[in-house]
Amino acid sequence: MPITPSNLIEIQDEAVLQGYVKTVNFAGAGVSAVVAGITATVTIAGGAGASWTEIEANLGDAHWRGKFTVIDAAVSPTSKIIIQQAPGPYTGKGTRADEAEMDFISCFAVPGTGQFNVHWRTATMIGTDFGDVNGMQPVTAVNTQHGNPFLATLKHTIIGRVKGNVKFYYTVV
Repeated sequence: MPITPSNLIEIQDEAVLQGYVKTVNFAGAGVSAVVAGITATVTIAGGAGASWTEIEANLGDAHWRGKFTVIDAAVSPTSKIIIQQAPGPYTGKGTRADEAEMDFISCFAVPGTGQFNVHWRTATMIGTDFGDVNGMQPVTAVNTQHGNPFLATLKHTIIGRVKGNVKFYYTVV
C-alpha cells in the first residue's frame, strides 16, 4: 500500500490510483461532483448518444437529385446537422423494409433559422438490355426474314432514380 503524502488528495479512476494532488477542479458540460464523508465521486454524463429524429419526405417524380426543407425550431444558422437515409418501409411503397438498399441516397444539410435544407443525390447508372437477339436457333433453322440473324437490339435504361416517399434520420448537434 502506497504511503499517502500529507495534505494531498488521492485521485483514482475506476478504483485505480492515478496520483496525488492538492486541488481538483471539475469543468465541462455534464460533469458533477459529490462529496460523501471523505470520498468525492465525480460523474461525467455520457454514453447516451445523439437523439435522432425520423422524417419522411416525398421526393416527387423520379429524379437523381433534389432538395427539400425540414422545419425544426432547434436549428440555427450555426447548427451542425447529421442526416442519413433511414430504412423503410416507406409510405406508398409496400411493407418491405429494404427500399433503402435498392435506392441508396446520400445527403447533406444546410442550416438556417428554424429549418434546414436537405440536398440529396442517388448513384446514377445506365443499364444495358440486349432486347431481342435473333439467331438463337440452330443454324439449320435460322429465320432469315428478319435480316441479319445475329443482330442484337441494344436498349439503354437509366436506373438509380428515386421517387415518392423516403425516410431519413437526423440529429442537430
